[in-house]
Amino acid sequence: GSRLLYNFYIKADYLLVGRVFGPEAVGIYTMAYRIISDPVRTLTSTVNDVAYPAFSKLQDEVDRLRTYFFTIARANLSLIGLVLVIIAVYIEDLLVVGGYQKYFDAIPLVRIFVLVGLLRAVSPLIPQLLNAVGQARLNFFYSLSTSILMPLAFLVGAQFSLNGVAWAWATAFPVAVSLLFYFGARALNAPLPMLLGKIVPGGLVLLPALGTGLGLQWLTDAYLPSMPIVALVLGVLGTLGVGLGLVALREREALSILRGRYSAANA
Repeated sequence: GSRLLYNFYIKADYLLVGRVFGPEAVGIYTMAYRIISDPVRTLTSTVNDVAYPAFSKLQDEVDRLRTYFFTIARANLSLIGLVLVIIAVYIEDLLVVGGYQKYFDAIPLVRIFVLVGLLRAVSPLIPQLLNAVGQARLNFFYSLSTSILMPLAFLVGAQFSLNGVAWAWATAFPVAVSLLFYFGARALNAPLPMLLGKIVPGGLVLLPALGTGLGLQWLTDAYLPSMPIVALVLGVLGTLGVGLGLVALREREALSILRGRYSAANA
């Protein structure tokens, strides 16, 4: 049931965009959406493969389960968020280097979807947690509420513009996913503010990474205007280096997860 409802609301925006704005708009919208959703889905699925067995192992030890969940959630937010920052800053250069200039109209959409991507860097962990602790029915309630709210939001957004549909994601999805975070907090026997307070600091590294990316972009635009590939490589590596350096300082356990050296036994 949850999977069916998920497939409904996740595709409702495509159907609406095609009907209201036409096939060309669907192509632009789909490109923007997938630029964000594909890397997020790939990276979160990799972490989920590690998370579910660990959550299951720790389901009777709530304190350790809580510690592990917070650690892995911060890891997702820090590392996937860093990828999203790079995409947001360098999307125009990426399209130019890839020969996709015809999709320049997708750039504003991409940057809106980055906001959604940050939430979706963490939210897929919670269904894994609920499944592991025997509360899978809560996933259905979340999917049901989201399958009602999101299509309604898309309808409202479509009354304004194509960007309005993307903004529907950015405004309505946080409301929808707040229910999922509440369920996650309940499964961990923790107040919702505590859950958010433990996860959100993982995103602090993204602010200096964003500043670095914008600064490097300004420098390369000024001094390497005729060398787009070199400028892109320097910008991405510089932003990635600063971001990972900050993660190494703040989130050692997060990097241990990435390397496969942090397990449920360490929680």
